[in-house]
Amino acid sequence: MDQRPRSFLPMEPVPLQPSATALWPEEGDGHVLAEEPPRLLLAISDPQLSQLLGDHLRAEHYPLLTANDGDEAWQIVQQHPLLGVIAELTLSGKDGLELCRLLRSREATQAVPILLVGRQYDSMDAVIALEVGADGYLAAPLWWPLVRAQLKVLLRRCQICCPSLAVFPRQRQLRALTVADLHVDLIGRRVFRGGQEIHLSTLLFDLLVYLIRRRGSVLQRGEIALALWGKQTAAEERLVDAAIYRLRARLEPDLSHPLYIQTVRGVGYRFLEEEGAADTRFRRASASQA
Repeated sequence: MDQRPRSFLPMEPVPLQPSATALWPEEGDGHVLAEEPPRLLLAISDPQLSQLLGDHLRAEHYPLLTANDGDEAWQIVQQHPLLGVIAELTLSGKDGLELCRLLRSREATQAVPILLVGRQYDSMDAVIALEVGADGYLAAPLWWPLVRAQLKVLLRRCQICCPSLAVFPRQRQLRALTVADLHVDLIGRRVFRGGQEIHLSTLLFDLLVYLIRRRGSVLQRGEIALALWGKQTAAEERLVDAAIYRLRARLEPDLSHPLYIQTVRGVGYRFLEEEGAADTRFRRASASQA
């Protein structure tokens, strides 16, 4: 029987490789900051894992805030702007799930990327973590290259709402996407259907944008999983189905006859069809509901 403390989260050793240049302005580097820059919150109760992750993150010049328990993490959340959050699922005080719910309940942190870390991989833990608003889930033993890749994926997805993020090149961004009666505000990260706002978690918002930008194309579950979590194992592919179901529940007027997200049996999903075909379907749907 495993007698290790519940918070013990092993991490596979990886040599520390400091980045050559800082990605964000650091103290004393000559930059003048008008306000406090957003930083990454690392909330891990296990001292050894916290030290290891912290060392790797600092080596890559991530601006960092640390907390040893959920209560301390929540205080930091309320006092500092955040770039993202890496939190242990089994934090003392407020655990990772409660912290995630609180982050999603605040307007200032609704879109902040959240990566939860579990003691061991459990499909139900992963599903629950995503359900309450986490954007990713990793389990011990942690491997730094995977943690780094997951973090970069999450920050890339949230680049629009994190203008201080300099690790990814700025590109000209669309301000909004419109499909039939669906309007997606990319800057404010808000979604409207027929003029009524639909509230989506960070994960579901990014999933919706990913599908819309590839509308008409059949997307395999593995493709979607890779875009959302940076990996495409069977576990992530099952999470894609769960995420699609939750997105449909918020978007579709009738779940038994989905208008936006179509299932392509044995392959994956497709968002609508061509413009004309989509508009025709919506006119028919509106007429049937009248």
